[in-house]
Amino acid sequence: MKKIQAKSSVAALAIIMVLATVSVQAQAPRGPQNDQMGQEQMHRGPHGPQRQGPPPIPGLTEEQKGQMKDIHIATEKATLPVKNQIREKEARLRTLVTAETYDEGPINQLLNEIGELKVQVEKTKIASLQQVKEVLNDEQLLVFYKHMDKKAQGAGPGQGKGLRGRGR
Repeated sequence: MKKIQAKSSVAALAIIMVLATVSVQAQAPRGPQNDQMGQEQMHRGPHGPQRQGPPPIPGLTEEQKGQMKDIHIATEKATLPVKNQIREKEARLRTLVTAETYDEGPINQLLNEIGELKVQVEKTKIASLQQVKEVLNDEQLLVFYKHMDKKAQGAGPGQGKGLRGRGR
């Protein structure tokens, strides 16, 4: 009987060790060991390496690069205050939703306000896309559209929120 318990204990210990090893390996950093590769295009974001700037569009002239940068900066300047308002209202919404007493009126009003602000941000982004379309030629537009498709599908770096905000 003691031999069976001893074998069970050894087997359980072995399983725990294997699981601990797998867990540690799963958390190990991935990617090339050489951090110098692509340093000008990559930076460490809160969720790992992320590209900086626009997608690699072939044949961009310095003038096009400057115009696209200007469009990007103008869009960010226009949307930043609105995004800050959204975050403030979302924080207030969390406060109302988690309160001991539930009051549907203010919650619905905040949801409507947040929705209107998000629509405003999207309209600004779409207007900037129209400006970018005027800067690029047909070949460059195809690459730009492919990048937009990947971004919309969540294939780009940092696009998914993952488990952020879920205790991890």
